[in-house]
Amino acid sequence: MTACSTLAFGHQQQMKIQVTNPSDKARTDAPVAIAVPNTEAWQSAVVTINGKEIPSQLDDLDLDGWMDELAFTTNIGKKETLEFIVTLTDSEAPKRYEDRTFAEIVFRNPKVKEKNKHNYYLQELSANRECFDPYHMVHHHG
Repeated sequence: MTACSTLAFGHQQQMKIQVTNPSDKARTDAPVAIAVPNTEAWQSAVVTINGKEIPSQLDDLDLDGWMDELAFTTNIGKKETLEFIVTLTDSEAPKRYEDRTFAEIVFRNPKVKEKNKHNYYLQELSANRECFDPYHMVHHHG
């Protein structure tokens, strides 16, 4: 469950986001995704908890040039509620954070017999609307 309140300052908007873990188990790197107000062409977001910035990313899900969603992860205890401050701006460059994951997508090369030595690496993958589940269409690891 997420609650939100906003304050606007010209081309900056600040939101308070409450995230609650209803489970009896603590969660590590629990994903949080919130809709971004489409009042400005937001370029950057800063997410803080207790005054400390945490990595986040803005996404344009429908490729219309406007950011639709803000995503980040958090550690949250059982039955705990956390409050995050999100500041959106329309003029700053997107933030860069230290990489925490590595993933690659590989097509198998039938000429290569050694395990983990396949060399058809992908940078982009497109699937038409008839492909219901492209995630399971390819072999990926990360």
